[in-house]
Amino acid sequence: EDERVGSIMTTDYLSFSASWTVAEVLVELRAKKPEAAELYNMFVTRSDDELIGTFNLRDLVVSEPMVTVSNIMTSEPVSLFDDEKLGAIAEIVSKYNLLAVPVVDRKYQLQGMVVIDDVVEDLISERRTKK
Repeated sequence: EDERVGSIMTTDYLSFSASWTVAEVLVELRAKKPEAAELYNMFVTRSDDELIGTFNLRDLVVSEPMVTVSNIMTSEPVSLFDDEKLGAIAEIVSKYNLLAVPVVDRKYQLQGMVVIDDVVEDLISERRTKK
């Protein structure tokens, strides 16, 4: 719905199993050649797409190749529900200083992410149309 987080999320995101190694993730990233925004936060999911963690590019680059994702991920990640009001985004982004926020459904299954760049663009265009 409009005015809900799900209406502005992107479904272009990267998720990996906690058992993958840093080396395996890097090989996958090289193969996929993702957009920069997809690298802000990468997600860790179970086989049913339940979100269980996040990690960023820095975590990946500074880790040894054989370290598993489970060792570099942040457990209990901050996320938004897809049916939350858009106002929740600004609060989460400012409180936790995030560049991208995972979006989950009520079963905590990963649906996408909201990228701060998109939120800023929306806020600027909304402000311009009000003037």
